[in-house]
Order: sequence, then structure tokens, then C-alpha cells
Amino acid sequence: MESKSHALVAGLFTVMLGIALALAAMWLSRDHTDRTDYELVTQGAVSGLAPESAVRFRGVDVGKVTSIRFDPDHMGQILVRIAVDKAAPITKSTYAQLAYQGVTGLSFVQLDDDGSNPAPLTSSVEHPAQIAIQPGLLDKLAGGSQAIMASLQETVNRLNLLLAPENQKVLTGTLRSLDQAAARAADLTDKLAPSLTRLPGAIDETRGALIAVSQAAHSYEELSKRLQGKEGTLERLSESLDQFDRAAQAVSATTVPRLNALTDDAALTARAVTRAADRLDEQPQSLLFGATRAIPGPGEPGFVFPR
Repeated sequence: MESKSHALVAGLFTVMLGIALALAAMWLSRDHTDRTDYELVTQGAVSGLAPESAVRFRGVDVGKVTSIRFDPDHMGQILVRIAVDKAAPITKSTYAQLAYQGVTGLSFVQLDDDGSNPAPLTSSVEHPAQIAIQPGLLDKLAGGSQAIMASLQETVNRLNLLLAPENQKVLTGTLRSLDQAAARAADLTDKLAPSLTRLPGAIDETRGALIAVSQAAHSYEELSKRLQGKEGTLERLSESLDQFDRAAQAVSATTVPRLNALTDDAALTARAVTRAADRLDEQPQSLLFGATRAIPGPGEPGFVFPR
């Protein structure tokens, strides 16, 4: 009877010790950090995310995931409740992304802030503030995979069209033409090699000719300056022409009127001589007997009708 009572006491002691150890472990493992609840909202998948998953703000642990559920008010929308340390700088421009832990397939919540709205984001347990989950790099790649596959399919179709038998013939002909053109270019290069060898000498000769032309131009410029100078030939020639012009104007003013009068007198004399010659030709006896009086005609004084 006594042994049974000892066994009962030992059993009770063991049970109470176990309960005390469990309570101590729970108390020691209890998180005493003051946290604020937020809700992450997404229409995408949250693969690898589970309750107790870590929440990090720019790589620093600031909380954990407390629950994951579907939004009853919006079909297909997922709500992820997180508890975040109140000391974390959560603002109205804070956003969330899902990041993956190595190759395990497990994910955690990565919080970040673009700084567009630094006002603090207020939240409570009863009315948690919502933060949008933006797609990460893998999500963007997965979302764009269809477009990438379509582009690859289009590229393959174009390659197949390019490598069609008729296009292969065209490409073969083009390559043959290019080969011939390269051979002709090589032949032309060989033919041009002697000319290219003589090219430096021709350049030197051209440079000498240009120098000679430059010197001639300089000499011409000096000659032009001398001719156009104050005591130059052109200046003296201009003065001579001015003097000749003044002399011609003086001669014209004095001599020309006299020449005109003399010319008029000569014309009158020539006409008188012409009349005398005509009269002598008509009446040569007038040279000996003098000029005979002309018989008056009808209507003139002394006219007598013949009988």
C-alpha cells in the first residue's frame, strides 16, 4: 500500500514537472516584441509562403506571417496577414514582394519603400492597413513567358521561311556573287598597288606645284598693289587719260565750230563751181562771147508767140 502511494506521488511530481517545463518553454519562446498587423493584398500566387514565414524590410527581419486566406469580398484575391515590428519604417509608399530562400522553394515577404510618400501608414488589429504585393523578378518572367514563347515561335517561323529551298538558292547565288566580287577586289588591289606606290611622289609634286602657285599668287598680289598704289602705273595712266580728255574737250570747244564754218563755205563754193561747169558744158561759146541771155518762156516778160 505504501509503495503504491510513493508511485502516485512520483507520477504526480513527474506530470507537474512536465507541465512546469512546458510553461517555462512557452514563456521563454514567447515573442515580447510590440508588433502591428498589416494585410498584404495580391491577385497572384503566393507559392512557398506559409504562416510563420519571415517578413523582412530591406533584408532586416521585422516580423512574420500570421495567416493566409482568400478575400471573401473579392473573388481570387489573397490576403496575407503579417505582424511587423512597430519600429519598422512602414510608410504609405511601402510595397511588398515575394522573395525565395535559395533553392528550397520556400519564400518570405520582402518589404521595401520607393520614397514617394513618406507619411507613416497607420494600422490596427481590427482594421489592418493593406499593402500591395508587387510581382517579383520570377513572377515578371513567368508572366512574360507567353510573350517570349510567341516571339521565339515567330523567330523560328521566319528562320524556316528564310531557309526554304528557293531562298537557299538565292542565298547560294548571293554568296557566290560575293565571292566573285571579293576576287575582283583582290585583283583590283593588285593592279592599284603600283599606282599606290607612286602616289607619295605625286603628292610631293602636287605639293610643290601648290607652293609655286602660292608664290606666284603672292607675287601677283604685290604687283597688283604696286600698280594700284598712289604712285603706281595705273594711277599715272589714269592721270594721263584725264589730261587727254581735258585737251580733247578744249579742242572740241574751239576748233570744231571753225571746222564746221569752213566746211559750209567749202560746200557753197563746190556748188557754185558745179553750176559754172554745168553752164560751160551747155554753152561753151560763153567762154568767148559771154553768157547769152535765155529766151523768155511763156508767161515771162518779153515772150513772143512764134508765127
